[in-house]
Amino acid sequence: MRASSIQRWAAGMVAAGSAICIGAEASGPASRSLTLPECFELALQHNLQVQIERYSPELARYNLNLAYGAYDPAFEVGLVHDYLDQPERFDPKKATPDMAYRQTGDLLTSGLVGQLPFGTSYSLDLGSDWLDARNPQRQQDYAETAVRAGLTVRQPLLRNFRIDSAAQRILVSRKNLKISELSLRWQVMNTVVGVEVAYYDLIQAAETVKLQEKAIELARTFAREMGQRAQAGTALALDRQQAEMQVEQRQADLAVAQEALGTRQNALKNLLTDDFASWVAVELEPADPLPPGPAPVDLSASWQSAMSDRPDLMQSRLELEKQDIVLRYHRNQIFPSLDLVASLGVAGVRDSFGDAIEDMRSVEHPYYSYGIVFSVPLGNRTARNQYRASQGLRKQSLLRHKELEQNIQVRVDSELRIVRLAWRRVQSARQARQYAEAAWEAEQERVRRGLSITYYVLESQQKLTETRVAEVGAMADYNKALARLSLEDATILTRHRLDLEVK
Repeated sequence: MRASSIQRWAAGMVAAGSAICIGAEASGPASRSLTLPECFELALQHNLQVQIERYSPELARYNLNLAYGAYDPAFEVGLVHDYLDQPERFDPKKATPDMAYRQTGDLLTSGLVGQLPFGTSYSLDLGSDWLDARNPQRQQDYAETAVRAGLTVRQPLLRNFRIDSAAQRILVSRKNLKISELSLRWQVMNTVVGVEVAYYDLIQAAETVKLQEKAIELARTFAREMGQRAQAGTALALDRQQAEMQVEQRQADLAVAQEALGTRQNALKNLLTDDFASWVAVELEPADPLPPGPAPVDLSASWQSAMSDRPDLMQSRLELEKQDIVLRYHRNQIFPSLDLVASLGVAGVRDSFGDAIEDMRSVEHPYYSYGIVFSVPLGNRTARNQYRASQGLRKQSLLRHKELEQNIQVRVDSELRIVRLAWRRVQSARQARQYAEAAWEAEQERVRRGLSITYYVLESQQKLTETRVAEVGAMADYNKALARLSLEDATILTRHRLDLEVK
């Protein structure tokens, strides 16, 4: 669904809401006619649950960037000053005593420390060392300046090779990002279905009110006719009273229908807005009728669609992939540590700092080292038990996934059966209404000829209203069943031509 169209509808609703609030005091409740697509657009923009879930991908993306922070290098700098005052010492075993001296030194270190994928750690060092020694007795001085630049690398060959704690967090965070996007899609699908069901409920409630109003008109017409016949002496006073009683009963039924209409309106408003106070004075009027049906349904196609496109099932598959990552990491931690270490650099040593830099640039004093460091924890119970626990969790997650698949198949089959039975109910309710209309007309004619009594006319009139209401209810239930089926087989968005883009 394009953002521009949503914004236009949102702007329209804000303007409508303002006009309603201004005019409500003077003219009473204002009406708002909405089509089903308009309700979808409003819900996707303003539904609170959708707005809440929309933050999930954003938060998951922050967590992914946070995991990548493990590869950010750190800059280090340090300055250390040393001072040593050595007094003269006499040792009888030595021919000459140890001379007294004072020594000062300054060490400046700086560098970059970080980690790379595959577990590689590195340290890029740049430092300088100033040394100044003095013999107080002989008044001799010794000064030296050393500078160096080097790179040290440590590469795991067994434990932490290709996957370490940082890589595990990144891989899991990527899966969590996809899961959050699917969670938003699942929430949107549930909201769309909720809006569709609430819209059909509103249509049913509004049509029921209209049918009850028609029933009142029929009852009043018949009551007037019975009153005229009672005055003419062709009917009993009891007949007139029974007809008037029917009017009052229909009034009570109308009040119940109006109460249900208000409840259905509030249910739909709650899905469409995040500011119910601005909608409380709005009377929603559905602009679309109930779809006539029937719609084709196929169990095999619904199963296939559900197994491939349901967001909750796709989330379950991603959870299994997360378990595979964790299992792979804990398996790697069982290995002993075998690391390759190496360093390479160049140094310069002179009396002054400038000469030491020049000496280093001439690469007359290179240095390097390499070797292997081996370490194995005795027993290694922590890593082994973590690996076994991960294996158990993986098996448990696989069973949960299979359970979800089976439950989805059951729900799709159940909803499809409900759709088929609902359509049969529509056909039966339609036929019953036609029979009730014919029976009501026949009873009216019979009572006019004196071949029937008022009770049968009133009974046929009540049956007519009941069958009309039942037909509307059956049609609404059928369309609601189709909506729920489209949620179970994950076709709800394509069915209404809605597009969801997660940025």
